[in-house]
Amino acid sequence: CPGTYPEQVTITKSLILKGISSGNAGAAIIVPPSGGLLQNATRLSGAGVEAQIYVQGPSVTVNISDLTLDAAGNNLDSLGCNGDPVGIFYKFASGTITRNAVLNDILSPNFNGCGGGLGIYAASNASSDTLKITYNHVETYSKNGITVNGPGGAPGPNATITNNTVIGQGPTTGAAENSIQVGFGATGTISTNTVGSDVWAPDTISDPGDAAAGILVYASSGVFISSNNVNNTQYGIVAVTDTSSGTADNTTVTKNTVSAT
Repeated sequence: CPGTYPEQVTITKSLILKGISSGNAGAAIIVPPSGGLLQNATRLSGAGVEAQIYVQGPSVTVNISDLTLDAAGNNLDSLGCNGDPVGIFYKFASGTITRNAVLNDILSPNFNGCGGGLGIYAASNASSDTLKITYNHVETYSKNGITVNGPGGAPGPNATITNNTVIGQGPTTGAAENSIQVGFGATGTISTNTVGSDVWAPDTISDPGDAAAGILVYASSGVFISSNNVNNTQYGIVAVTDTSSGTADNTTVTKNTVSAT
């Protein structure tokens, strides 16, 4: 129901989680508890995650819609690079994530190169796990807005990522941001999204390379990228092979608009 919920939610069974409207009120907002976010999950690598909503599989299908997740006040700066605020995290799970607002998954900009701070994050080592991520608004994150990763060197989940708006912090000295990342063996389609404002401020023309991207395919093959609008990034759309994690071969990039890169 409409209201503000200071909590972290862990889901271990198949269900629908949906914000509803009541009269003139329509926002169900999940915020950190009074003491901040606590670790309640781990990445595939074993690194800790502080997720506002954590969907834990296997054999779980969860549909999440019409919620606002605001991680402001996460109180994780004391952890440095060990902090990893995440709005919605699916691990070994399938489902649909649609019409949500996911905001402020950020660490201090002084933590250069940290990999934490993801808006929507899905990770699995099974290609049978499928995600539909549609019509969400993701804004202000330290690392990535929407991330779908496999284990590296093996198949990962399959995702359809469409009609989302993903907006980074603009120039920042923290991590090199990416609006959307599909990587490490994950597969899928990235289409009709509006993304940008990803700029890693320490990067310079004289020493280029470690920079931010609107859409990043990293060590994942066969990803289809079409009809996206990418604006105000250092790299627009990038496909990168990593010899230790896999290739980015057979990426299709068509009908996109890329500007101000």
